[in-house]
Amino acid sequence: MISIITSLFNSEIYIKRYSKHLLRVIKYLNKRQVNYEVIIITNYPSKEEKTELYRLNSLIKNCKIIEVERETLYTSWNRGIKVSKGNAITFWNVDDIRFGKAIIKGERLIKKGADIIYFSFIMIWKHKYFRYLPIYRIAIIKPPRFSIQRNEEGMIGGPFFMFNSKILENVGYFDEQFKVVGDYDWFIRAGRKGIKFLSSFLLAGLYIKQGTALSGGSNNCIHKVENQVLYRRFNLRDKLEKLTSEEKEILKMYKI
Repeated sequence: MISIITSLFNSEIYIKRYSKHLLRVIKYLNKRQVNYEVIIITNYPSKEEKTELYRLNSLIKNCKIIEVERETLYTSWNRGIKVSKGNAITFWNVDDIRFGKAIIKGERLIKKGADIIYFSFIMIWKHKYFRYLPIYRIAIIKPPRFSIQRNEEGMIGGPFFMFNSKILENVGYFDEQFKVVGDYDWFIRAGRKGIKFLSSFLLAGLYIKQGTALSGGSNNCIHKVENQVLYRRFNLRDKLEKLTSEEKEILKMYKI
């Protein structure tokens, strides 16, 4: 079984598009008789979000909606994992678009022995403005072949990775204190545990980089500090940077 997990917060501007593409992928999976479940953790949902989510719940045969108070992304991911039944787990961010073919391939590779699969994807971001019109750039991001060094230089898994649920016994869950780098931390831990990684050039989806997202540039202070937490945690001395007094105060809030 494939478990598709989504965490939502303040998603009104994305929820209709997310629903449209989720239903498209579900139709693709149903047509190919793939066993799946959808788990949506919605953080303090608005009336509009609730309406759309419960419409989805009525249209998808195996869908679970969990309402929670505000929590970190990685807390929601862990919550979804703990109620999931699939051997293949993947995350779908509400502002991204997924392709069903890659989801099916990921499960097949897991059945053949892979522990973590990460894919090529299309990235779209707002490059600049021409007068008042935004100009977007599009790039295909191809996954590097796995090595411990590459895995620790940066988050190589991209936004559309999948993994075998059994490896949680060895790697553990995502670190819930993080706002941005919990997946990067988890990938480093997995790499050091000797987990089997596999990259695929199959396009898994569209990653739409938002300027308002934590990792999209509007909160570089938190992103920078959280990276420094990881570099200290894993003794990556060559990546350590000098922090401002403000950043040092934020650093104190994290457990290394």
